Amino acid sequence: MNIVEIINKKRLKQELTDEEIKYVIDNFLNGEINDTLSNNEIAVYKNANYIMASSDGHIWIGGYSGIIRYDGTSFERLDPSEGLTSGRVIFEDSQNRVWVGTNDNGAVVVDKDTSRHYTYRDGLLSSSVRSFAEDGDGTVFIGTTAGVAYVDDSMKLAVLSDDRINDDVILRLETDVSGKVFGQTKTGKIFTIAGHDVDSYYESEELGIGNILTFMTDPAKAGVVYLCTDEDVIYHGVLSDGITNMEKIKASSIPGIHWISYDCGRVWLTSSQKAGYLSADNHFHELVNLPMDSAIEMMTSDYQGNMWFASSTQGVMKIVTNNFVDINDKYGIPNEVTNATCLHNGRLYIGTDRGLFILDKEAGTISDELTTYLADTRIRCIMEDGAGNLWISTYTNDLGLVCYSSDKKITGFTEANGMPGNQIRCTALASDGSVLA
Repeated sequence: MNIVEIINKKRLKQELTDEEIKYVIDNFLNGEINDTLSNNEIAVYKNANYIMASSDGHIWIGGYSGIIRYDGTSFERLDPSEGLTSGRVIFEDSQNRVWVGTNDNGAVVVDKDTSRHYTYRDGLLSSSVRSFAEDGDGTVFIGTTAGVAYVDDSMKLAVLSDDRINDDVILRLETDVSGKVFGQTKTGKIFTIAGHDVDSYYESEELGIGNILTFMTDPAKAGVVYLCTDEDVIYHGVLSDGITNMEKIKASSIPGIHWISYDCGRVWLTSSQKAGYLSADNHFHELVNLPMDSAIEMMTSDYQGNMWFASSTQGVMKIVTNNFVDINDKYGIPNEVTNATCLHNGRLYIGTDRGLFILDKEAGTISDELTTYLADTRIRCIMEDGAGNLWISTYTNDLGLVCYSSDKKITGFTEANGMPGNQIRCTALASDGSVLA
């Protein structure tokens, strides 16, 4: 199947077949075809390695075919002649400069309309860059496949030399809230940097844990890290306190974690095939029914709270934030037809075809004498009057119009005491305070 043919069909406003739609959803951003995509840009989406949401609102996408910048409307492929080829990692520093690490062409820092390219000629240890981090003094550290280099505030590159990490692949660099840089190697070593030197160093075996696959600094506590291991356990705490004193989080439902990040107030985890987040009680919640399920590399979020995922075989996936809450799912309410709602004394009253449900923000679902009285009754309308009484229009079980007074007394108005019928559809409050049914 040819994506160019699909784009041409879209431009001609021709209807796509189900097979073509599925192909687009499985392989391209958001399941949408953008008319501005060139053949080279299309190739990027098939192998995205990294995504970064910059402070100016742009989405930067790095793939083996180059760097794409997305402004929310159109996609721009950046000029590869300036070194922006085969993107592996993208980072924004405190001065809003964007650093791009390539697979085979060193590092490029983009500052608005200018850029600077660092290669082995400048002393870079390797042309393959895997990570960046900035310490509290503004020094940017570059993790390569052969150790760590750094660029100071004068933009001069130097090498951080330490026999323990020299020639090792630096998979990840992270800065904690105090400005201290932590690093991780491919062989499962964790280290910290003070000034321009390694000041602490830990190996997985020395710590007494399985091989460290990835890590993250705690977003709120200095010196605290999350370590993801091949034992399907995440360790959370201070390394110098020892593993026995660190919190242990079970992660058996997502084996092989290779990315962890803090986005939108949650800890997010991805393996090559799964993605999800940890709840407040550290229970893993997997995102299900996703079109992306292969070679997931990492994920991030943008300023709107949208989630972005990169896959080296399936491209880019964006999950749009949902401003609505499924009340039924959150509070365990049966999926009945809902006819009426009313906010009364801080609680939400929900009238359905099968009775009344009351929700309290703190206590959850409430069962009381009113819900019992209206059990299995179709409720058509709920209204509060000026005196704080609740009026409930019912349609079945011959309950008629029900008043739930402010002192929690239940009164029924039916044919037996003068109502013209027991099937009440709605009520309205008259200007004199009387209730019309």
